[in-house]
Amino acid sequence: EYDREFTIFGEIFLVNRIPIFNKKDEVIGAVASFRNKSELSNLIQELSHVKAYAEGLRAQTHEYSNRLYTLLGLIQLGSYKEAIDFISREVDVAQGFISFLMKEIPDPIIAGFILGKVSLASELKIYLTIERDSSFRDLPEEISRDTLVTIIGNLVNNAFDAVRENGKVEKRVSLFLTDLGKDLIIEIEDNGKGINNSISEQIFQNGFSTKNRQSNSGIGLSLVKEAIAGLGGYITFSSNEGEGTIFTVVIPKHRGCLNESETQYRSVNS
Repeated sequence: EYDREFTIFGEIFLVNRIPIFNKKDEVIGAVASFRNKSELSNLIQELSHVKAYAEGLRAQTHEYSNRLYTLLGLIQLGSYKEAIDFISREVDVAQGFISFLMKEIPDPIIAGFILGKVSLASELKIYLTIERDSSFRDLPEEISRDTLVTIIGNLVNNAFDAVRENGKVEKRVSLFLTDLGKDLIIEIEDNGKGINNSISEQIFQNGFSTKNRQSNSGIGLSLVKEAIAGLGGYITFSSNEGEGTIFTVVIPKHRGCLNESETQYRSVNS
């Protein structure tokens, strides 16, 4: 038996059990290994954050290199007024967006992560928007920022994959965050290929993926589901095949705000 889940004193362990055979091919014993699943999940999250951070830095480097080449070309052509206008526009856009993040999403971990995703989207030719009525100013200290990054990051990555495979010229992903009321709400919408009704109940299963043998595929939504469950929340999604998908995450600001019987995920496929 490989990677079977067992609950031991309230913690989930992955257990492997392999028989020991003698020379007569008789079972004379067994070897069992126990791995704490939460420790494995934390390690995967840390690796995902390092990868996301590296991708964000690479994307920003590439994006600003293109802008510098544009600026260099304008100066070489003697188009000094155009060069000044170009710099002014870039500064205004960057400062406006950063000011918005600092005001509405003051947590540096969440804001920095979103900024990296915006840069990555630009490199991938994806139009990523952060809804202007978003607000994440009232984040309780007890809610792990790393867990929120895991949830947002994996859902945004899935949205990026979906729009890159849709064949449409305009690839759009939007992110909406709000902390109004008793819950934190995270909503990610894309105009990707959508989710087929036949697999809607499988997408949160560990190892399930629509990508053909892609490395590390099939764990993103599983991690999201596990992270949300750990915070006492739930996730829903609505999808129109060929048109796009909306994932909505609801996380109580304080444990006990949600009914314990709430399901961890629901589908609302059209």
